[in-house]
Amino acid sequence: MKKRNIFLDIVKGLAIFLMVFGHCIQNGSGVDVLNKGMFWNFSVFQFIYSFHMPLFMIVSGYFVFFSQEKYDLILIVKNRLKRIFIPLLLFSVYSYLYLNSIYKNGNVNIYIDFNDLIYKIFHSYWFLWGILISSILVSFIHKLLKGSIFIHLTIVLLFILFAKGYILKMTAFIYPFFLIGYLLAKYRVVLFEIAGKYYSQIALACSASFISLFLFWDINSYIYHSGVSILNSDLGFSISKQFFIDVYRIIIGVLGSASFVLVSYIIYNNTKKLSSIVKVFWSVLAYLGENSLGIYCIQELLIVFGLRKMSLSNTDNYFVNLIQAILILILCAIIIKTLKMNKNIKKLHLG
Repeated sequence: MKKRNIFLDIVKGLAIFLMVFGHCIQNGSGVDVLNKGMFWNFSVFQFIYSFHMPLFMIVSGYFVFFSQEKYDLILIVKNRLKRIFIPLLLFSVYSYLYLNSIYKNGNVNIYIDFNDLIYKIFHSYWFLWGILISSILVSFIHKLLKGSIFIHLTIVLLFILFAKGYILKMTAFIYPFFLIGYLLAKYRVVLFEIAGKYYSQIALACSASFISLFLFWDINSYIYHSGVSILNSDLGFSISKQFFIDVYRIIIGVLGSASFVLVSYIIYNNTKKLSSIVKVFWSVLAYLGENSLGIYCIQELLIVFGLRKMSLSNTDNYFVNLIQAILILILCAIIIKTLKMNKNIKKLHLG
Protein backbone atom coordinates (compact mmCIF):
# COMPACT_ATOMS: atom_id res chain seq x y z
CA MET A 1 0.00 0.00 0.00
CA LYS A 2 1.38 3.41 -0.99
CA LYS A 3 2.37 5.60 1.96
CA ARG A 4 0.44 8.85 2.36
CA ASN A 5 2.24 12.05 1.53
CA ILE A 6 2.46 13.55 5.03
CA PHE A 7 3.51 16.99 3.81
CA LEU A 8 0.47 17.32 1.53
CA ASP A 9 -1.74 16.33 4.48
CA ILE A 10 -0.01 19.07 6.47
CA VAL A 11 -0.75 21.59 3.70
CA LYS A 12 -4.41 20.52 3.69
CA GLY A 13 -4.40 20.75 7.49
CA LEU A 14 -3.07 24.31 7.38
CA ALA A 15 -5.68 25.20 4.74
CA ILE A 16 -8.56 23.74 6.78
CA PHE A 17 -7.29 25.55 9.88
CA LEU A 18 -7.22 28.85 7.98
CA MET A 19 -10.76 28.18 6.76
CA VAL A 20 -12.07 27.56 10.28
CA PHE A 21 -10.15 30.58 11.61
CA GLY A 22 -11.67 32.73 8.85
CA HIS A 23 -15.17 31.46 9.63
CA CYS A 24 -14.61 32.28 13.32
CA ILE A 25 -13.53 35.82 12.44
CA GLN A 26 -16.73 36.17 10.42
CA ASN A 27 -19.16 34.51 12.83
CA GLY A 28 -17.47 34.83 16.22
CA SER A 29 -16.76 38.55 16.41
CA GLY A 30 -20.24 39.78 17.30
CA VAL A 31 -23.57 40.62 15.71
CA ASP A 32 -22.52 43.94 14.20
CA VAL A 33 -19.38 42.50 12.63
CA LEU A 34 -21.46 39.77 10.96
CA ASN A 35 -24.63 41.65 10.02
CA LYS A 36 -22.87 44.79 8.79
CA GLY A 37 -20.24 42.81 6.89
CA MET A 38 -17.41 44.50 8.77
CA PHE A 39 -15.30 41.31 8.59
CA TRP A 40 -14.80 41.77 4.83
CA ASN A 41 -12.38 44.59 5.62
CA PHE A 42 -10.42 42.82 8.37
CA SER A 43 -6.83 42.41 7.18
CA VAL A 44 -6.35 38.84 8.47
CA PHE A 45 -9.67 37.78 6.93
CA GLN A 46 -8.61 39.32 3.60
CA PHE A 47 -5.26 37.54 3.78
CA ILE A 48 -6.88 34.15 4.41
CA TYR A 49 -9.51 34.54 1.70
CA SER A 50 -7.02 35.66 -0.93
CA PHE A 51 -5.62 32.12 -1.24
CA HIS A 52 -6.93 29.48 1.20
CA MET A 53 -9.64 28.02 -1.08
CA PRO A 54 -7.38 28.13 -4.16
CA LEU A 55 -4.75 26.28 -2.10
CA PHE A 56 -7.23 23.61 -1.09
CA MET A 57 -8.38 23.15 -4.67
CA ILE A 58 -4.84 22.89 -6.02
CA VAL A 59 -4.07 20.13 -3.52
CA SER A 60 -7.40 18.40 -4.33
CA GLY A 61 -6.66 18.52 -8.07
CA TYR A 62 -3.19 17.13 -7.42
CA PHE A 63 -4.62 14.10 -5.58
CA VAL A 64 -7.35 13.51 -8.16
CA PHE A 65 -4.78 13.02 -10.94
CA PHE A 66 -3.52 9.81 -9.36
CA SER A 67 -7.00 8.29 -9.20
CA GLN A 68 -7.17 8.70 -12.99
CA GLU A 69 -4.21 6.35 -13.32
CA LYS A 70 -5.69 3.70 -11.03
CA TYR A 71 -9.40 3.42 -11.84
CA ASP A 72 -11.76 3.45 -14.80
CA LEU A 73 -14.18 6.34 -15.33
CA ILE A 74 -17.30 4.63 -13.93
CA LEU A 75 -15.52 3.68 -10.72
CA ILE A 76 -14.06 7.18 -10.34
CA VAL A 77 -17.52 8.78 -10.65
CA LYS A 78 -19.03 6.25 -8.22
CA ASN A 79 -16.26 6.93 -5.70
CA ARG A 80 -16.72 10.69 -6.04
CA LEU A 81 -20.44 10.36 -5.40
CA LYS A 82 -19.91 8.11 -2.38
CA ARG A 83 -17.06 10.13 -0.88
CA ILE A 84 -18.40 13.63 -1.56
CA PHE A 85 -22.07 13.76 -2.56
CA ILE A 86 -23.46 11.54 0.22
CA PRO A 87 -21.74 13.47 3.06
CA LEU A 88 -22.74 16.74 1.35
CA LEU A 89 -26.35 15.55 1.14
CA LEU A 90 -26.52 14.33 4.74
CA PHE A 91 -25.03 17.44 6.33
CA SER A 92 -27.21 19.68 4.17
CA VAL A 93 -30.27 17.80 5.43
CA TYR A 94 -29.08 18.07 9.03
CA SER A 95 -28.67 21.81 8.60
CA TYR A 96 -32.13 22.13 7.05
CA LEU A 97 -33.81 20.08 9.80
CA TYR A 98 -32.21 22.19 12.52
CA LEU A 99 -33.26 25.43 10.82
CA ASN A 100 -36.84 24.18 10.48
CA SER A 101 -37.23 22.74 13.96
CA ILE A 102 -39.34 24.47 16.59
CA TYR A 103 -39.08 23.47 20.25
CA LYS A 104 -42.27 24.19 22.19
CA ASN A 105 -43.73 22.76 25.39
CA GLY A 106 -41.24 19.92 25.47
CA ASN A 107 -41.94 18.88 21.88
CA VAL A 108 -39.89 19.31 18.74
CA ASN A 109 -41.83 20.06 15.56
CA ILE A 110 -40.07 19.87 12.19
CA TYR A 111 -41.55 21.59 9.15
CA ILE A 112 -40.38 20.29 5.78
CA ASP A 113 -40.94 21.92 2.42
CA PHE A 114 -39.30 19.67 -0.18
CA ASN A 115 -38.76 22.50 -2.64
CA ASP A 116 -37.03 24.46 0.11
CA LEU A 117 -35.02 21.36 1.07
CA ILE A 118 -33.80 20.87 -2.50
CA TYR A 119 -32.82 24.54 -2.64
CA LYS A 120 -30.91 24.12 0.63
CA ILE A 121 -29.02 21.10 -0.69
CA PHE A 122 -27.92 22.97 -3.82
CA HIS A 123 -26.89 26.06 -1.84
CA SER A 124 -24.96 24.41 0.98
CA TYR A 125 -21.37 23.26 1.19
CA TRP A 126 -20.43 24.94 -2.10
CA PHE A 127 -16.82 23.84 -1.74
CA LEU A 128 -17.83 20.16 -1.88
CA TRP A 129 -20.06 20.86 -4.86
CA GLY A 130 -17.09 22.52 -6.53
CA ILE A 131 -14.77 19.56 -5.86
CA LEU A 132 -17.42 17.10 -7.05
CA ILE A 133 -18.13 18.92 -10.32
CA SER A 134 -14.46 19.73 -10.98
CA SER A 135 -13.25 16.19 -10.31
CA ILE A 136 -15.90 14.64 -12.56
CA LEU A 137 -15.17 17.14 -15.35
CA VAL A 138 -11.43 16.47 -15.11
CA SER A 139 -12.04 12.71 -15.07
CA PHE A 140 -14.23 12.79 -18.19
CA ILE A 141 -11.68 14.87 -20.09
CA HIS A 142 -8.78 12.70 -18.89
CA LYS A 143 -10.43 9.41 -19.81
CA LEU A 144 -12.42 10.32 -22.91
CA LEU A 145 -10.44 13.22 -24.40
CA LYS A 146 -6.89 12.24 -23.39
CA GLY A 147 -6.67 15.09 -20.88
CA SER A 148 -6.87 17.74 -23.61
CA ILE A 149 -5.57 21.06 -22.29
CA PHE A 150 -7.57 22.82 -25.00
CA ILE A 151 -10.83 21.36 -23.65
CA HIS A 152 -9.91 22.31 -20.09
CA LEU A 153 -9.15 25.90 -21.10
CA THR A 154 -12.37 26.04 -23.12
CA ILE A 155 -14.32 25.05 -20.00
CA VAL A 156 -12.53 27.73 -17.97
CA LEU A 157 -13.43 30.29 -20.64
CA LEU A 158 -17.08 29.20 -20.75
CA PHE A 159 -17.27 29.45 -16.96
CA ILE A 160 -15.83 32.96 -17.01
CA LEU A 161 -18.18 34.04 -19.79
CA PHE A 162 -21.48 32.55 -18.67
CA ALA A 163 -21.41 31.14 -15.10
CA LYS A 164 -24.64 32.03 -13.31
CA GLY A 165 -26.27 30.54 -10.26
CA TYR A 166 -24.57 29.95 -6.94
CA ILE A 167 -23.02 26.51 -7.47
CA LEU A 168 -21.84 27.17 -11.04
CA LYS A 169 -20.43 30.56 -10.03
CA MET A 170 -18.42 29.04 -7.19
CA THR A 171 -17.29 26.11 -9.35
CA ALA A 172 -16.16 28.58 -12.01
CA PHE A 173 -14.04 30.28 -9.36
CA ILE A 174 -12.27 27.13 -8.14
CA TYR A 175 -12.04 25.04 -11.34
CA PRO A 176 -8.89 26.82 -12.63
CA PHE A 177 -7.10 26.03 -9.35
CA PHE A 178 -8.27 22.42 -9.43
CA LEU A 179 -6.94 22.17 -12.98
CA ILE A 180 -3.59 23.65 -11.91
CA GLY A 181 -3.27 20.96 -9.22
CA TYR A 182 -4.11 18.25 -11.75
CA LEU A 183 -1.48 19.59 -14.19
CA LEU A 184 1.13 19.87 -11.42
CA ALA A 185 0.67 16.15 -10.74
CA LYS A 186 0.68 15.27 -14.43
CA TYR A 187 3.97 17.08 -15.10
CA ARG A 188 5.39 16.72 -11.59
CA VAL A 189 8.66 15.03 -12.61
CA VAL A 190 9.84 17.97 -14.72
CA LEU A 191 8.34 20.68 -12.51
CA PHE A 192 9.66 19.26 -9.24
CA GLU A 193 13.11 18.78 -10.72
CA ILE A 194 13.23 22.50 -11.48
CA ALA A 195 11.56 23.56 -8.22
CA GLY A 196 13.82 21.26 -6.19
CA LYS A 197 16.90 23.22 -7.25
CA TYR A 198 15.49 26.70 -6.76
CA TYR A 199 12.62 26.36 -4.28
CA SER A 200 14.04 28.99 -1.89
CA GLN A 201 14.35 31.55 -4.70
CA ILE A 202 10.91 30.62 -6.07
CA ALA A 203 9.41 30.98 -2.57
CA LEU A 204 10.94 34.44 -2.20
CA ALA A 205 9.77 35.57 -5.65
CA CYS A 206 6.23 34.23 -5.13
CA SER A 207 5.97 35.75 -1.65
CA ALA A 208 7.16 39.18 -2.83
CA SER A 209 4.74 39.08 -5.76
CA PHE A 210 1.86 37.94 -3.57
CA ILE A 211 2.44 40.70 -1.02
CA SER A 212 2.62 43.29 -3.80
CA LEU A 213 -0.68 42.12 -5.30
CA PHE A 214 -2.34 41.78 -1.89
CA LEU A 215 -2.00 45.55 -1.42
CA PHE A 216 -4.70 45.94 -4.09
CA TRP A 217 -7.20 43.54 -2.48
CA ASP A 218 -10.59 45.10 -1.79
CA ILE A 219 -14.15 43.98 -1.22
CA ASN A 220 -14.74 43.38 -4.95
CA SER A 221 -11.92 40.83 -4.95
CA TYR A 222 -14.11 38.38 -3.03
CA ILE A 223 -15.92 35.87 -5.25
CA TYR A 224 -18.96 36.32 -2.98
CA HIS A 225 -19.25 39.96 -4.04
CA SER A 226 -18.24 40.26 -7.66
CA GLY A 227 -18.96 36.79 -9.05
CA VAL A 228 -17.16 35.46 -12.13
CA SER A 229 -19.15 35.94 -15.32
CA ILE A 230 -17.85 38.76 -17.48
CA LEU A 231 -21.05 38.79 -19.55
CA ASN A 232 -23.39 38.71 -16.55
CA SER A 233 -21.45 40.54 -13.86
CA ASP A 234 -23.11 40.28 -10.43
CA LEU A 235 -22.33 43.95 -9.77
CA GLY A 236 -22.92 45.21 -13.30
CA PHE A 237 -19.23 45.78 -14.00
CA SER A 238 -17.97 46.28 -17.53
CA ILE A 239 -16.48 43.26 -19.32
CA SER A 240 -12.96 44.62 -18.91
CA LYS A 241 -13.34 45.34 -15.18
CA GLN A 242 -14.89 41.93 -14.39
CA PHE A 243 -12.21 40.20 -16.48
CA PHE A 244 -9.50 42.09 -14.58
CA ILE A 245 -11.02 41.00 -11.23
CA ASP A 246 -11.20 37.35 -12.38
CA VAL A 247 -7.60 37.33 -13.59
CA TYR A 248 -6.37 39.13 -10.46
CA ARG A 249 -8.15 36.57 -8.27
CA ILE A 250 -6.54 33.66 -10.12
CA ILE A 251 -3.04 35.15 -10.04
CA ILE A 252 -3.12 36.12 -6.36
CA GLY A 253 -4.63 32.73 -5.49
CA VAL A 254 -1.83 30.88 -7.29
CA LEU A 255 0.94 33.10 -5.87
CA GLY A 256 -0.48 32.91 -2.35
CA SER A 257 -0.81 29.13 -2.57
CA ALA A 258 2.70 28.69 -3.99
CA SER A 259 4.19 30.98 -1.32
CA PHE A 260 2.33 29.18 1.46
CA VAL A 261 3.34 25.70 0.28
CA LEU A 262 7.00 26.57 -0.33
CA VAL A 263 7.46 28.49 2.93
CA SER A 264 5.68 25.69 4.84
CA TYR A 265 7.96 23.14 3.18
CA ILE A 266 11.09 25.07 4.15
CA ILE A 267 9.90 25.31 7.78
CA TYR A 268 8.77 21.67 7.86
CA ASN A 269 11.99 20.40 6.30
CA ASN A 270 14.08 22.24 8.86
CA THR A 271 12.04 21.42 11.97
CA LYS A 272 10.51 17.95 11.47
CA LYS A 273 13.37 16.23 13.32
CA LEU A 274 13.48 18.65 16.24
CA SER A 275 11.73 18.25 19.59
CA SER A 276 8.76 15.98 20.21
CA ILE A 277 6.54 19.08 20.62
CA VAL A 278 7.33 20.14 17.06
CA LYS A 279 6.62 16.61 15.80
CA VAL A 280 3.25 16.66 17.58
CA PHE A 281 2.46 20.02 15.93
CA TRP A 282 3.09 18.60 12.45
CA SER A 283 1.17 15.42 13.32
CA VAL A 284 -1.86 17.47 14.40
CA LEU A 285 -1.81 19.39 11.12
CA ALA A 286 -1.50 16.12 9.17
CA TYR A 287 -4.51 14.77 11.09
CA LEU A 288 -6.54 17.86 10.16
CA GLY A 289 -5.60 17.39 6.52
CA GLU A 290 -6.44 13.70 6.53
CA ASN A 291 -9.88 14.48 7.99
CA SER A 292 -10.52 17.71 6.10
CA LEU A 293 -13.83 16.63 4.56
CA GLY A 294 -15.37 15.76 7.93
CA ILE A 295 -14.01 18.95 9.51
CA TYR A 296 -15.39 21.08 6.68
CA CYS A 297 -18.88 19.61 7.07
CA ILE A 298 -19.00 19.56 10.87
CA GLN A 299 -17.49 23.00 11.51
CA GLU A 300 -20.22 24.57 9.40
CA LEU A 301 -22.88 23.29 11.80
CA LEU A 302 -20.87 24.13 14.92
CA ILE A 303 -20.12 27.68 13.80
CA VAL A 304 -23.46 28.63 12.25
CA PHE A 305 -25.68 27.04 14.91
CA GLY A 306 -23.35 27.35 17.91
CA LEU A 307 -20.65 29.99 17.73
CA ARG A 308 -22.77 32.52 15.82
CA LYS A 309 -25.55 32.36 18.41
CA MET A 310 -23.11 32.69 21.33
CA SER A 311 -21.14 35.60 19.85
CA LEU A 312 -23.60 38.40 20.51
CA SER A 313 -21.26 41.11 21.82
CA ASN A 314 -18.69 42.64 19.49
CA THR A 315 -15.21 41.24 20.16
CA ASP A 316 -13.00 42.30 17.28
CA ASN A 317 -10.08 40.26 18.61
CA TYR A 318 -8.03 37.83 16.53
CA PHE A 319 -6.75 36.02 19.62
CA VAL A 320 -10.33 35.26 20.70
CA ASN A 321 -11.08 34.03 17.15
CA LEU A 322 -7.99 31.83 17.29
CA ILE A 323 -9.15 30.21 20.53
CA GLN A 324 -12.60 29.74 18.99
CA ALA A 325 -11.05 28.01 15.95
CA ILE A 326 -9.00 25.66 18.15
CA LEU A 327 -12.07 24.72 20.21
CA ILE A 328 -14.13 24.15 17.06
CA LEU A 329 -11.41 21.87 15.67
CA ILE A 330 -11.24 19.92 18.94
CA LEU A 331 -15.02 19.40 18.83
CA CYS A 332 -14.75 18.32 15.19
CA ALA A 333 -12.07 15.77 16.13
CA ILE A 334 -14.29 14.37 18.90
CA ILE A 335 -17.30 14.08 16.59
CA ILE A 336 -15.19 12.50 13.83
CA LYS A 337 -13.79 9.95 16.26
CA THR A 338 -17.34 9.12 17.36
CA LEU A 339 -18.53 8.73 13.77
CA LYS A 340 -15.62 6.41 13.03
CA MET A 341 -16.76 4.01 15.74
CA ASN A 342 -19.32 2.57 13.32
CA LYS A 343 -18.11 1.58 9.86
CA ASN A 344 -21.35 2.36 8.03
CA ILE A 345 -21.89 5.69 9.79
CA LYS A 346 -18.28 6.61 9.00
CA LYS A 347 -18.74 5.87 5.28
CA LEU A 348 -21.95 7.89 5.07
CA HIS A 349 -20.61 10.98 6.86
CA LEU A 350 -16.90 11.00 6.16
CA GLY A 351 -16.71 9.47 2.69
